[in-house]
Amino acid sequence: IEPQVQEFDLKTGDVYLLNSDGLTNHVSDEQILETLSKCAPAEAVWRLVNAAIVAGGSDNCTAVIVRVDALQPA
Repeated sequence: IEPQVQEFDLKTGDVYLLNSDGLTNHVSDEQILETLSKCAPAEAVWRLVNAAIVAGGSDNCTAVIVRVDALQPA
């Protein structure tokens, strides 16, 4: 297995979503963006996974959300 690795310059307020296709096969990008914009990470995860289940849930659904609240100088 060859992992894909991307590096990002972190900024306060950034939100990262790591998920399986069980989410993106059933929930639109627009709904994901709206949920991430309006909800804290813990609530957003539950809402997104639930939305995938309600929309058919034909595959397992895994999601992890990380929000950068603050950065300390290196």
